[in-house]
Amino acid sequence: HARNTTKAKYGSVLNARHFSDAVKAVEALLKIDGYGFVAHDFTGVAWFDGKPVEFDWALNALTANDTVRTVEQSQYRDVFRAHVNGFMPDALEIDRLGEGMSLSVTTIRLPFDGYGSRFEDWLYEARDKVKVIQSEADGVSARFASGLAIQVDDKANLLKKAPGIMIATVCGMVFLFSVVAFRSLVLGPRLLLTVALTLGIVSGATAIVFEEVFWLTLVVVSPVSVGFVLDYDIFLLGRVFEFRTEGYSTSDALILGLEHTGGIITTAGIIMVSAFLALLMSSNPVVVQLGFQLSIAVLVDTFLIRTFFVPALMQIGVEWNWWPKKMPKVTKKM
Repeated sequence: HARNTTKAKYGSVLNARHFSDAVKAVEALLKIDGYGFVAHDFTGVAWFDGKPVEFDWALNALTANDTVRTVEQSQYRDVFRAHVNGFMPDALEIDRLGEGMSLSVTTIRLPFDGYGSRFEDWLYEARDKVKVIQSEADGVSARFASGLAIQVDDKANLLKKAPGIMIATVCGMVFLFSVVAFRSLVLGPRLLLTVALTLGIVSGATAIVFEEVFWLTLVVVSPVSVGFVLDYDIFLLGRVFEFRTEGYSTSDALILGLEHTGGIITTAGIIMVSAFLALLMSSNPVVVQLGFQLSIAVLVDTFLIRTFFVPALMQIGVEWNWWPKKMPKVTKKM
């Protein structure tokens, strides 16, 4: 829906200025190429049956008696009542928006799927067209107020704010946990690196397999992935830390830690993948994409990151993994 508000006498949409502004808005939207809109996709007080409505004709249609009113006039009367800020005759007398203001709604039927980037592209272009009208006509304000338009705005706000908040939260909690649990300033960045690697692989795989990436899946998958990536990593790291404090070298502690936790982590990963794969059978493309991303994240983290990347990275750091904590001397061997 496009909401058109105009300064008008007596707060009514029944004036030539309001009809003129509403028609200009529809004609401007029809000039946007590449989306397949036709005149019949728009309906409002000033646009009916695929064409502009003359102000005088509208007055006749609204005031004609039932005995002389035509079928077309009766249909227009119903459309008018459904698209103004007050039913007849209230719209003529009652100002519901403030002194000197009137409002009508133009319904827009989309010739394409509204849940995707195509609608977003059109919405941004449509808003640019409407801004031109607002700048040229004093007192005119237009808004796209449908649920789809609100979702696009929510997405933009979320993608603008959420990444920074999530990154700051994850980094802060990981550093805090690594310092409190292991007395190490090195493990925190290493933990974050595994999270970033997993999410990077998931994003790349999604871009390769799917033509369009739904923003909602990114919002859901990112925190969920961070949760189980850190969970598996800390589960392994906890056992390695125990063996190291018992007197084993870091290299031996890694091998023992993998031996004791590998089966549990692998089993847990297989169970999670089995659950997420069920989402691929959904008829909803968003759910399918969500299931794919979560499955890839679990598979990558379980069989690649936790099995090869983490041990290799810790083998490079060896005793520096625990800095600045001083670990006991090596007294045991495998």
